[in-house]
Amino acid sequence: MLILKLRNLLRMRFSYSKADFIIRFGAGAMVLVIMLAVLSVPGVDMLVLWGFGAIALGFMAIILLSPLATDHEVADSSIILRQGMQFSASIPFSEVAAVESVSIPIMSSAARKGRIVLTGSRRNLVMIKLKRPRRFSQLLWRSSDEILLDVHRPEEFLKLVNEKLK
Repeated sequence: MLILKLRNLLRMRFSYSKADFIIRFGAGAMVLVIMLAVLSVPGVDMLVLWGFGAIALGFMAIILLSPLATDHEVADSSIILRQGMQFSASIPFSEVAAVESVSIPIMSSAARKGRIVLTGSRRNLVMIKLKRPRRFSQLLWRSSDEILLDVHRPEEFLKLVNEKLK
């Protein structure tokens, strides 16, 4: 119990906004309603329906639940990034050149070569600039020197990270 309390003191978690989950859940519910509507049509092959159902369940598991597993942590010696079930990385403070708040269009940001975009929103954007490009295995070993992400409380995140960088 004491170890868990100490761990929580050394780390600060910045969860993702749950609004994205609600939007994705609504989209998933619409897919489910469409699937049920197709089920009611006579003469539809059941194998096709089972295949569609399997795809819909996979969509719900990976895409819809992803925001619930998205949070970033500022640990004692690193920044831990998690983007759902698709991406996770620990970046030691020794590799970080700067962390700053930004307000740039996502599409122009994604087009810049060498930047990883881990965001589902246009608000509360934070840019992590690395000293050297680093490879990320979850992105097929793509190399990057900048990571764009969104956090729920950017001012608190920036304050904590910048204190650790000093």
